[in-house]
Amino acid sequence: MIQTVELADRRNLKATPYPKGVPIRRGAGMYYAAPGLTSTATPSQGQLALAPLDINRVCVLTALVADIATVGTAGAVLRLAIYADDGTGTYPGALVADAGTIDATVAGAATLTLATPIPLPPGRYWIGGASQGAPTTAPVVRCVSTSGAIIMPTTSASVTTLNVGAAQNSVTGAAPANFTTALGFTSAVPRVLAQLT
Repeated sequence: MIQTVELADRRNLKATPYPKGVPIRRGAGMYYAAPGLTSTATPSQGQLALAPLDINRVCVLTALVADIATVGTAGAVLRLAIYADDGTGTYPGALVADAGTIDATVAGAATLTLATPIPLPPGRYWIGGASQGAPTTAPVVRCVSTSGAIIMPTTSASVTTLNVGAAQNSVTGAAPANFTTALGFTSAVPRVLAQLT
């Protein structure tokens, strides 16, 4: 039997608040990342690429972590940053923290601890980084895979290249205060972990 909802009852329906977010556990030393499996890629030089991370309670950001899979040549660095949402759920907005850069000429995971921990209210954030330093050979970094990720909009009808994050080009130094220019989407977002307590 098909159930119907009378018009009077429809007015009382309530949508589930979005985003529900990642269930953040209380306690120190827990790391969280944007959804999706991990792959490797060589991000474009100077492209700040960020993937959405939804959190479900007030927490404190203490550090950002990334992993260099294959080293770049002299001068290669990876800048790590986290942004607030712009209110649409589709693009980053204001900078929350630029944690600085890790040395991308050294393989493995590296942690950048914030000088001052930052309280984060529940909501959508954007986390990732930018390959910088203009090395002769850029590093290969652990990235967010399209498998299980939140897929971003695209102007192409092709399903062979899916976007997992937003991108802003020409970021060769500090992360910009607002993610507002040269907006686009990308399939290569550095896998950055946020340490939240």
